Amino acid sequence: MTLQRLSGLFTRKKNIENVLMRDPKSRPHLRPDDAWITILTQFNFYINANAELLRANFVAHEGKIQLRTEADIFEGSDFGGLAREMVDLIHKNFVDPTLRAWVLPNLSTTTMNDTAVSSILMMATLKAYVSA
Repeated sequence: MTLQRLSGLFTRKKNIENVLMRDPKSRPHLRPDDAWITILTQFNFYINANAELLRANFVAHEGKIQLRTEADIFEGSDFGGLAREMVDLIHKNFVDPTLRAWVLPNLSTTTMNDTAVSSILMMATLKAYVSA
């Protein structure tokens, strides 16, 4: 191992230590919702990599069904609300009606932004089965 590479490893380790050993008031604050969104992101990758194999677990139809919603999109639109509306439409075509409740966080720390992000992740996860 070269001296330069050792120096790089040391620097990275020190950066991590600096983040972890800082004043507790200035540490990054991770909420349960952040962990849940990370899990949903990985779930999304798995479902999309195995979409056809897992199709029967999510929908009863073949191919993609088209979903439409009436929304005026302009600057300042509530895209989080639009995402939640699309999830409601997707929910009507699920094989398992409890999936939406499982995916969308409902923790004491959950904000509307967390629900919007989770809704968008749900749309991305099921993109092999629906189109907008």
